Amino acid sequence: MSPHAAGGGDPAAAHHHPSHENALGELFLPDRTDTLNLNLVKAPPACLDYVIIHELCHIKVRHHGPDFWRMVSRYRPDYLSERRQLKHYT
Repeated sequence: MSPHAAGGGDPAAAHHHPSHENALGELFLPDRTDTLNLNLVKAPPACLDYVIIHELCHIKVRHHGPDFWRMVSRYRPDYLSERRQLKHYT
């Protein structure tokens, strides 16, 4: 279990990757934890749902190829609109 899952530690410090400063979310497959960008609190709930689905789809498909986007669209049919909306909040 990760330190922040147990209620201790700083989740940002536990999985901080400077190369991903602008990422909306990051899934860490070894321990299956996900971190989300705090700017998402400003976005509509549908956008947060999209980011979570996006990250969860990476459990099955690690790349952003056609299979990945097909899976995302299965759960978030309007994901393209949600992605466009996110640009206003990050």
